[in-house]
Amino acid sequence: LADVVALAFTFRDISTISQQQLEITLMRDQLATAVNVAGLGIWHWRLADNSLWWNRRMYELYGYDQEQMQAHLNYQHWLNRVHPDDRRHAEQALLTALENNEPYAPEFRIVRPDGQISHILAGAVMERDGQGKLSQVTGNNVDISSQRQLEQQLRQTSAAAEAANTAKSVFLANMSH
Repeated sequence: LADVVALAFTFRDISTISQQQLEITLMRDQLATAVNVAGLGIWHWRLADNSLWWNRRMYELYGYDQEQMQAHLNYQHWLNRVHPDDRRHAEQALLTALENNEPYAPEFRIVRPDGQISHILAGAVMERDGQGKLSQVTGNNVDISSQRQLEQQLRQTSAAAEAANTAKSVFLANMSH
């Protein structure tokens, strides 16, 4: 009888574990779908060996070939793509976040191999080991180039409307004299 009870508990434990594994798999798949829908580039940087892991979208954003780069991707590869005018700001924001254990959330431009410039909104959190020592950083990048382009068009349209309004006012003032 003890063997039957033990076997029943084992089947229940296996059933519970299987259910938990199924739930974890479903959550992982939902998260992966959400990341893809949002167009998020996800990255993970291990400070101990300076290794960098990117998801497929990060490679697309930065214009690197995933098969060629995956084995030896590191911090310098990211920094090399940051626009020269934004490099100091982006790197300083990261160093400040590392030193002060703050979230990292800058906006910067990158230059792709084809010369195309993209605007990136980044975000990251710092992770510490059991002794409280900073060990890794996990974050995301989103291409906000289309937003920046729309903002520029709105500014131009607004400036043109303001110039037309000024010209109209000057014309009407001259006509009334």
